Amino acid sequence: MDSKSQRKRQRQIAAQIERERRRQKAEETCPLNREEYTRFIDAVTTEWIESPSQQHPFQHTHSYLETHDLSPEPFLNFLSTQRIQSDFDVIIHGDEHFIFGSTPARLRRMPIDEPQLHELMDYIDIRIRKDGCDNTLRWTEEWLSENSLPVSLTVGSLIALGGGCDCEVILNVEPNMIYPNS
Repeated sequence: MDSKSQRKRQRQIAAQIERERRRQKAEETCPLNREEYTRFIDAVTTEWIESPSQQHPFQHTHSYLETHDLSPEPFLNFLSTQRIQSDFDVIIHGDEHFIFGSTPARLRRMPIDEPQLHELMDYIDIRIRKDGCDNTLRWTEEWLSENSLPVSLTVGSLIALGGGCDCEVILNVEPNMIYPNS
């Protein structure tokens, strides 16, 4: 290996070590365990997708914490250390895999299985070619609803992966970034 390749590989290893150090620190300081945190993300995602207008940046977070009798200050401080400043940031940057690590089934947050995601993307691709993209997730939501799959949670996951509209789902969502054996 030439020295340029070696330096690049060393930088990659150093970055990977640093990401793991940060992930471990986040896991240690999170006031919730993985299961509790996942329920929190699910609740905030569902509420934000179904009623995005808010009077406060953490409206849905506060509601969740209050409903579950959790003290807001330590949890909001934790979110701040993760650079999460709003409910929308919870959806985009709050993936439990960033804090607690990947699982054998997932590298990133996605409530549907890999074959379902591929079917969804095939459906969107066909619809876009026929009818175009209207800068919404219309075809995504239609397919998820028709297949009795979790619309809000899947939409939130797709948005976090760069799929803010149907064409962006096709362009930006990579199954190999979600499923370990893809």
